[in-house]
Amino acid sequence: MSTNLAIRRTVYSVVGAVSLFAAANSYNHIYSLARSVGQDTLSAALLPLSVDGPILAASVVLLSRAREHRSAGALPYAVLLSGVLATLAANVACGLGHGIAGAIVSAWPALAFVGTVEMLMLVIRQDQPAPRSAPEAALRRGIIREPQAEPDAPRRAALDLVAAESAFAELLERGALPSIREIRARVHVGQDKGRLVLAHLQGVLEAAA
Repeated sequence: MSTNLAIRRTVYSVVGAVSLFAAANSYNHIYSLARSVGQDTLSAALLPLSVDGPILAASVVLLSRAREHRSAGALPYAVLLSGVLATLAANVACGLGHGIAGAIVSAWPALAFVGTVEMLMLVIRQDQPAPRSAPEAALRRGIIREPQAEPDAPRRAALDLVAAESAFAELLERGALPSIREIRARVHVGQDKGRLVLAHLQGVLEAAA
């Protein structure tokens, strides 16, 4: 086993374990708080999941978008911030009856959970290999083809098709197709040509399936 691999596995193990410990402690605090304000057993058991769960979900969405080099939009960040504030408030409220010291001690698991989850996402994000260029990767997998001479087609139309295959190579690798609006914006063609390009990309996708 290489040193780098051993280090990565150690980081994953330590950060993952701390995340689980902190999550369990935070879960217990929120459960106790819910029971103290009159929630039944089932509701109290599910409440921590609705508080800490969105933090993990938003972090995974942000990680996925980062790995795909795509914008995540505002929603995951809003969900992440709301979850952080909610778990902090619930944990602080659980210990507030014991004074400032109790509030700080109760708040720490929430902070540790949020921090370790984000560190884990950061490690995973940075651990991905450097991607090859989209056209090269797609060519290797047979998703797009090497540009072929098309003597019977107008030169401009052939160039548009080749440009479209290269521009949307990553999307084709995932088995998806762009919209006509995306085609028009990236290939710089009109509405009618965009439809032809879309039909061509669909044929490429079907041929690679």
